[in-house]
Amino acid sequence: MIDTFRKLHPTSKKFTRSNEIVKSRIDYIWISNELGKGLLQCDIIEADNITNSDHSLVTAKLLTGIMKRVRSAACNRRLKSKQ
Repeated sequence: MIDTFRKLHPTSKKFTRSNEIVKSRIDYIWISNELGKGLLQCDIIEADNITNSDHSLVTAKLLTGIMKRVRSAACNRRLKSKQ
C-alpha cells in the first residue's frame, strides 16, 4: 500500500489535524501499488472554514486508465447476451 501524500512529498511537514495542543497527520489516502503507478497529485488542504473541523482535507488525483480491465467469463457471457 502507498501513502499518496508521502509518496509525492517525502519531506513535507503538513498536518491533517491541528488544534492548540497537537498537530499530526492522521488522515490519509492509501492506494494499492498498482494504482500508485497512476498517482499524479496529492495535497493536504486547510478546510476549517468549510468543514468547521480541526481536520484538513486530503486530496489525490489518479490516472486510472493504467488499470487493466479484467472481467470474469460469466460477466462476458451476460454482456454478450444483452447485445
